[in-house]
Amino acid sequence: MFSTEKAAVQSIKNIITNLEEEMLPRSFPGDDEVEEALNLIKRHLDTITSSLYMREAEINAQED
Repeated sequence: MFSTEKAAVQSIKNIITNLEEEMLPRSFPGDDEVEEALNLIKRHLDTITSSLYMREAEINAQED
């Protein structure tokens, strides 16, 4: 059971990493609204990633 959940957590982290590195622009000069929206998306992705790391640590602790 834990290995399936761990694999799912890792898959989601990989998707988020790909979004951040390949699909989201680093900046969007000249349009403050777009820049704010982009920063909000990045903050939400960071929050999700942080939660996934915490869950992964919980799974690892339970496996031990």
